[in-house]
Amino acid sequence: MGTELRAIYFGGGGSFSLAPLEALVVGGVNVCGIVIPALSANGASPAIWPLPFSGAHVPRQALPMVGGTLDGGVLALARDRGIPVLEVRALGALAVVDALQAYRPDVVCAACFPRRVPNAILDLPSLGCLNVHPSLLPLNRGPAPLFWTFRAGARTTGVTVHIMSGQIDGGNIIEQARIAVPDGVTGEEMERRCAKLGGELLLRAVLGRATGTTIPVPQETRPASYRGWPSERDFGIPIRWSARRAFNFIRGVSNWPRRPAIVVDGERITVHRVGGYEARALLPRPILSDGPDLLVRFSPGVLRLTAWD
Repeated sequence: MGTELRAIYFGGGGSFSLAPLEALVVGGVNVCGIVIPALSANGASPAIWPLPFSGAHVPRQALPMVGGTLDGGVLALARDRGIPVLEVRALGALAVVDALQAYRPDVVCAACFPRRVPNAILDLPSLGCLNVHPSLLPLNRGPAPLFWTFRAGARTTGVTVHIMSGQIDGGNIIEQARIAVPDGVTGEEMERRCAKLGGELLLRAVLGRATGTTIPVPQETRPASYRGWPSERDFGIPIRWSARRAFNFIRGVSNWPRRPAIVVDGERITVHRVGGYEARALLPRPILSDGPDLLVRFSPGVLRLTAWD
């Protein structure tokens, strides 16, 4: 059944896009094309890979193939497997819709694709457009769900495969599974774990849709939440948090360019690295030097900073 299925994959530059794509390819789904968002806003055409198309001719001015200097992740897999990679600037353009339709996709799959997909594309495949999202939808809809998972100090999160709709991260749920957030896990490692789980769920969802063995479940509306991109304020760490929560948040956002900060007695401490925490420790003062390290008192516990300014 898998080899009969034709899929177009919508991915992005993040590592979260790779594992679900690998799962489809290894699972026997015929990924006949990969779509990525335009790499430049000025309309300059990128280099073209000499890879064969799997379907009808695609106008290059609408969907030029990318390649050359781009390496790693989704693009490396595409190059190894000979899958056309298409860069799209205007998803709703008629030329784009016609070009994608020429691939005759049974399903469109997406993971970490940063743009809203228009109805003209959502209506193309008979099995629908499926998106992999690293949260237990309808919680933490939006572009950075793992950030908000760490921000909340959650001990578990999840991955959801849902049918894409006109609403961001809305649509009926096909597959969903919970995953633990280990103490001290980095954001990069958590993303890899979610991506691996997401790949397993996506393959199951695609095959289930093809065989008619899955029953889509509507998302509940009452617990739904949408969180956008974090602001500078969202990187602030209140000392009313527990030391454990502060430690895990700092570890969880270690892959972000912006660094978290703690404000203690009017002093702003930008944190670059943490050495650990003691959940029940006490300090006589809010901040205390301990050799080369800095100790910060939380409620409860003490956090050890090993690099800060």
